[in-house]
Amino acid sequence: KRVTTVMEEQLVAEEFPTVTSSFIGPSSGSCYPARPHGFVYLNTAAKSVEPHSVFEVGAEALRRKAVPWLPLLGSTEQVNQVRRQFGALLFGTATTTTTTTATTVDKEEGRHDAGDDSVVAVCPSTAFAMTMIARNLVRTGVVRKGTKILTLDKDMASAVYPWQSVAMEVGAQLKTVDWPDYWAEPSDSAIGSSSSQSLCSWTQQIIQACRDDPTVTVLALPHVHWCDGSLIDLEAISDFLQTHYAHMPRPHLILDLTQSLGALPFSLHRVRADAIACSVHKWLLGPYGTSLVYVDPKHHSDWLPLDQHERQRQGSDVALWDEEIVSKKDIGYPEAFFPGARRLDAGGRPSILYIPMLQRSLELVARLSPERTQAQLRRWTNQLAARLESDMIRLVPEQQRCGHILGIRLTPKALDLGLTLQHVAHNLDDNGIIVSVRGGCIRVSPYLFNTNSDLEKFVALVTQILAPFRSCAATARRRVLITGGTGWLAQFVLRGLLDDAEFRDEDIYVSHSNSDIDPTRIPHWVMKANQITLDVSQKQQCDDVIGRIRPSVIIHLAAISGLVKCHTDRSVAASVNCPSSTLLDAVKQHVPDCVFIFTSSDMVFDGNHAPYDCDSVPEPINVYGETKRMFETELLRKLPTGGVVLRLSNVIGPAYVYQPAGQKFFDWLSSSLATRKYIGLKQDEVRSFVAVTDVVLAILQAIRHIRETAGRICHVGGPVAMTRLDIARILARTMNVQLHVDDTCQQPQQQQP
Repeated sequence: KRVTTVMEEQLVAEEFPTVTSSFIGPSSGSCYPARPHGFVYLNTAAKSVEPHSVFEVGAEALRRKAVPWLPLLGSTEQVNQVRRQFGALLFGTATTTTTTTATTVDKEEGRHDAGDDSVVAVCPSTAFAMTMIARNLVRTGVVRKGTKILTLDKDMASAVYPWQSVAMEVGAQLKTVDWPDYWAEPSDSAIGSSSSQSLCSWTQQIIQACRDDPTVTVLALPHVHWCDGSLIDLEAISDFLQTHYAHMPRPHLILDLTQSLGALPFSLHRVRADAIACSVHKWLLGPYGTSLVYVDPKHHSDWLPLDQHERQRQGSDVALWDEEIVSKKDIGYPEAFFPGARRLDAGGRPSILYIPMLQRSLELVARLSPERTQAQLRRWTNQLAARLESDMIRLVPEQQRCGHILGIRLTPKALDLGLTLQHVAHNLDDNGIIVSVRGGCIRVSPYLFNTNSDLEKFVALVTQILAPFRSCAATARRRVLITGGTGWLAQFVLRGLLDDAEFRDEDIYVSHSNSDIDPTRIPHWVMKANQITLDVSQKQQCDDVIGRIRPSVIIHLAAISGLVKCHTDRSVAASVNCPSSTLLDAVKQHVPDCVFIFTSSDMVFDGNHAPYDCDSVPEPINVYGETKRMFETELLRKLPTGGVVLRLSNVIGPAYVYQPAGQKFFDWLSSSLATRKYIGLKQDEVRSFVAVTDVVLAILQAIRHIRETAGRICHVGGPVAMTRLDIARILARTMNVQLHVDDTCQQPQQQQP
């Protein structure tokens, strides 16, 4: 659908002309350095292309400075006009009326919605503005010892440093909201005003952080994250603050709209912010060196400027101030500030260059309309997303991102193949396509001067860059990690992998909880696998090993299985049997797309409601079963697309291949029958028994059919329910040993943990 009018398209063509030369230089008949054909600029989020008319206004301003006896541009009235234009954008009421030479904001409408020009201050940078705001919140007691300032992970440094500084100064604390996991399963309930909140989002996490911590007194937020364009629903957050804190002090909402205002609709009618700062050299199409700052009128009488100068003081705007010098001896100059936010203006004469350029750029932004600009840019970024998203490229979901910034992440598969963001960005740059790398993303930020052919060239080149890595992927070897490598089951799993034609040539790693492995006890075939040390309860070890190996398949067998040992040391059992914050978090960080096979146990059930299917509700009655059930839940929550739970019944099979840690039941039973020992066997424990070779086959099948098994719980058991005595009878017949059973013998009463 057409989202721009013919008049707007003509305006864009006039303001952003191109030339046919192969280098960036002045176009014919003008000093304006227009873009050459074939050059693709997709980096407006870094700095905008200066529109032609804004450039010419700046050139005229410089010419005026060369003849200072003529009136300079950047008058007080022009500054106030800029304030009104900015206020109109913030209140969503920016309208234009055309005169014979220029387009200006409708003053009456601007005054009505933006409170005239009294709510906007002019500062040299957003960092300066945020420092001024932060220091005022310290001075008024909002930021004090024990309070917290909410910021976003990897937010723009200049927007965080001011808060970081005052927090250290007064004993407050930064509270950083973690980057959302957009690719997790949808949450059960939505938070916010739109359906976009059905997924994990910045908005949900910000609101939850406020709910969880009553010491938060400041929310320092952008509208979109500067790295990948992920969206923060400011309306939902504002509504939450108004309702949740209706009967208590409300945290101050401080916004940095540098990466959104002008390209994304915003309205102070719907977002009740205490203060807003916005650098103008990006989406407001202005020059470097200015940040416009909105301050809620309720703060005008309490807040003080960061620097002291005459242009904040009443009377300084009339000739009499300099002509008669109104200073009083031993007292100094008049102290009274101008009313409104003007008292917070930074020092220095209003720039003869920036102010007239900014006045013109804000007129253009209003004419082009943030609503229509967003619609056009979203159409383009959605087209890019549809063609780029793949097993090599991951994007923020459409409903969670803005339309004017697209953050391209490489998947773990792409990283494993050696592809880097820098490699992609440098290849793009070498071919005349300019983007940025920010916070682990290639940031693509088009503007209205871009064309469909620009997008085609970008997609074609990215596809070309990825092509050789896709070829490598077809022949790449998988990396398989087996945890609990000295365990009985792990030894048979390793043998099964090495004997299987599909897996024998893969890179197989076997982990052990310590390095005290006697090589003389290990068969030569075991050494075909890489032997590594990994204690799954140790966070740093897990992070180092998973980050270094980057396994594509993990078979997690490490566990403390002794019931008595688990019962006597619950914390150790939990740290090993449920390594969610150690092993699982490392996997989620480094290889979130890996296949993760976890062998659980039938002991997650209480035994009172047999038989059990995969949908039966677990009710463990011992610590071992509890810890296994805990990790089942964590695995399927954190790795829903790659985690598989295999609940095993009683596994039986041959003796240990190497590194014995004690006899297994079947091995002990065989030797006892062979030596005619008198043994005691329980008859009140009824389970199914499954051969270890069948368990190995089940693990391999789960890996092969991960599309069908991912996110599921599967039961791996024997065909019938049996007691240990039943097993002994079968084994005795097989061994041709006569079994004498004394049913009158009383088993010792031993309480099971």
